[in-house]
Amino acid sequence: MWERNSEALRNRFPAVLAALESAPALENAEWMHDAPALTLCVQGIQLTGACDRLAEAREQASLIRAEATSAIVYGVGLGDLPRELLARTELQELRVVAFHPGITRVAMERVDFSDWLSDSRVTLTLASEEAEIETPFAAQPGELILADDASARLRDLVQLELASPWVAERMEDRREFFEGSLLANRARMALDGDVEELFDERAGETIYVAAAGPSLEDSYDLLRGRDQVLISVGAAMRPLIGAGVRPDVVVMVDGHPDGLRKHLSTDLSALSDSALVYFPVLPPEILELWQGRRLVAYGNHPRWASIAAEIPKGHLWGAGTVTHVAVDLAVRMGASRVVLVGCDFGFSGGRTHARGNAYSRESEVFVGTGTWVHDVNGERLPTLPNLCGYLRDLERYIAAHPEVEFINASQSGAAIAGTQTMKEASLEH
Repeated sequence: MWERNSEALRNRFPAVLAALESAPALENAEWMHDAPALTLCVQGIQLTGACDRLAEAREQASLIRAEATSAIVYGVGLGDLPRELLARTELQELRVVAFHPGITRVAMERVDFSDWLSDSRVTLTLASEEAEIETPFAAQPGELILADDASARLRDLVQLELASPWVAERMEDRREFFEGSLLANRARMALDGDVEELFDERAGETIYVAAAGPSLEDSYDLLRGRDQVLISVGAAMRPLIGAGVRPDVVVMVDGHPDGLRKHLSTDLSALSDSALVYFPVLPPEILELWQGRRLVAYGNHPRWASIAAEIPKGHLWGAGTVTHVAVDLAVRMGASRVVLVGCDFGFSGGRTHARGNAYSRESEVFVGTGTWVHDVNGERLPTLPNLCGYLRDLERYIAAHPEVEFINASQSGAAIAGTQTMKEASLEH
């Protein structure tokens, strides 16, 4: 099989062939015989289902509309999905993306792919060479799980896109809570300030943004000695106050009352001169605890359009985490440089959050999820799928703002594409 497949690769995709030939040999790759359908199992992960591979391929292919003239398949698998799509006469271009050269080599040693590899409509590439996802696409879940280190970012982007319908459903499930919160805060919203009052207030300056990741603890000296504005997410308030650091602005967007009470169970008199930027989904009794200036902001989701038309306030970008909102606020305030502290997007130092955060604990319970990102030292950092998605969305945001210099102060958290280290930015502390 390898001779036949490698000949097709040599004729059409010599660079991919070179990558497959130089890939380290894989262990623990074997056929799974004790199932209705024969499939290949690599390191305990099936490349396809073991019940009905062709029915599975048809189901996956249904993600791509029948009239599509071009498509992408993320993951080679055992070739069933590319073959299913190529049966469509309407399809003129199909790009197949391999996420692990070693696994693709193992599959090609056992299965004949030469028919679709030789199809003039097909292009075969490596995930490590792809910067962004494209649509329409279908994906091979097993190969995403087995993606090599060089393919990690594209893997995350594919999984993030696949999760989008589920996220939209969850937001719809919270519609009643959302609308009830707006109703409860309507009078307060009209009286409180507008986040736009802060826009361009710090043009050309450096602004620090603090999240509650474990590495926040390593930056307390840096933050105590700063001369610049510090924006903190709500979850970082307790650790910062406990370390003698007072943020200038606190951002809160999550309306869950129990979590907010835990974050606010500290002496808020230390923040009497700090501004609170909030989405009006926070419970009124929580907002009443804030002794300083309050500024209303809306998110970038269409669900904010109706209330924004009635009570105009500024909008801030976010894609699921308050860290996004805090970063966007820093940019909207005019920062030319944003320093990220505690923005770990993973369990650095074996913890979930900085000590002092209400939810901080040892992270061993999460390590078994198998989800990881690269840390700033190039090692695999255990994380959760949602944190992984937040990281990739932040990287996209950073790429869209080349006018701003982004610095990652963490020495143990996730590597964030588009940022510099403190040393590279001559800010090492």
